[in-house]
Amino acid sequence: MSTLAERVKLARDRLNLSQQDVADATGMSQPSYYKIEKGHTKRTTYINELAKVLEVNVDWLANGSGEMLSVAGNEAVADPEKELARILEAGSVSVDDSDDDMVSIPIYDLYFCCGDGNGSCEFEDIKGYRKLPSSFFRERNIKQEDFKLICAINDSNHPYIKDGDEVGIVITDREIKDGEYYAILLDGDRMIKQIFREAGGSYRLSSFNKAYPDKVVTPEHNESLIIAGRQVYRAG
Repeated sequence: MSTLAERVKLARDRLNLSQQDVADATGMSQPSYYKIEKGHTKRTTYINELAKVLEVNVDWLANGSGEMLSVAGNEAVADPEKELARILEAGSVSVDDSDDDMVSIPIYDLYFCCGDGNGSCEFEDIKGYRKLPSSFFRERNIKQEDFKLICAINDSNHPYIKDGDEVGIVITDREIKDGEYYAILLDGDRMIKQIFREAGGSYRLSSFNKAYPDKVVTPEHNESLIIAGRQVYRAG
């Protein structure tokens, strides 16, 4: 395996750990770990901590030399290429063969977006799947590949959206419509907020749970607000 990103992801998936699990165990921030897996960070000072948490040899993790795992007796060492292929195949999205009208949609724990002007987002850590009928997409004129299921992470929109609910967003629907709910990143923090247009080009971000005060994003700080997609579905 030629890159640190590939080796780290392989080792993490082998132990069935989430990105947050590894970040917490090593003392890294989750965004910093994410940059390693996406190949944005080529080297890290946390290499020893990562090797310990991921239970792999540090030389293999750092530069690909030697074996991935230590050999104990005659125990076979995992083949990294075959292991990666197995992991990728297991995480693919597929139509449910038992019912041609049902589609299995992955449920993601995390999402990340880049403020590069094109609204590109990455979705990570599949925690399960939900089956939805094909008619769900036809009736809403949504392409299946544009629909993502993410998890709500607090009670800021309770009871409309509860902590842990699945929230369906359309990632191609990012133009703000007054009063609609959106999955967003604000200064790197993931949120689901109802957005209202304000005078002068500002946006007011509101929570259904009024214990959470509104936030106002002024025009000079608009670059800190990134829209991941408009909410079109929720399920507890």
